Amino acid sequence: GQQLHFQIHDGYPRFTGDYVVKRFHVYEKEQLRLKPGVPDVYLSSVKALTDSTGVALSAVPLNKQVTVGDRVVFNIRRRSGIELNKTDTIILDGITIYTTAGLGFSSRFTRGQNQIINCKITPGPTPEGATQPRLMSTAADGLNFAYMRHGPIVRNNEFSHMGDDAINFHGVTFPIFKQVSSTEILVGRPYGQENFDWIIEPGDEVRLLAEKNFAILADC
Repeated sequence: GQQLHFQIHDGYPRFTGDYVVKRFHVYEKEQLRLKPGVPDVYLSSVKALTDSTGVALSAVPLNKQVTVGDRVVFNIRRRSGIELNKTDTIILDGITIYTTAGLGFSSRFTRGQNQIINCKITPGPTPEGATQPRLMSTAADGLNFAYMRHGPIVRNNEFSHMGDDAINFHGVTFPIFKQVSSTEILVGRPYGQENFDWIIEPGDEVRLLAEKNFAILADC
């Protein structure tokens, strides 16, 4: 129940090189949708037997949810379709995304009044030489905006068939590295090339959270 043999449909990239990945989605035989009842599939290993066939080993048994003839998508995640970084007031209007090897619309460290309106994410047309339609649009979230000074306006959009969330908004929690004094602390982040100075201003509120459950301890 953990070993799956697969064959790539005609008209789609061959199963070689960068296309040999462990991200895996299971779809119904007849419907263009993810198969109900199937958990997130994490492959322990995947091996190409030819450029169009291979064998995958799931980390969990799937014999009760996956049957012969089900369709799958191997999910390559690279760059986003549209990336905004350190911007101020952007309007995305009337854009259609058919596929991306990552997020559809991505934003980091933006301020101002940002709008995403009248946009669409949907699987593109069937590739030349293929008889099976595309099952997925973006490989990851449709709209993923983080570390913004103000949340965006999202209106009259249609997002479908993404490889992850339709919309994902999130901020950041800084771990306290050191208490310098009663009025000063040092916080840390393990990532480079971030621009928190672009969105954090003097006088902004700071919220202290409990270490284990993120309960609010104080606003200051």
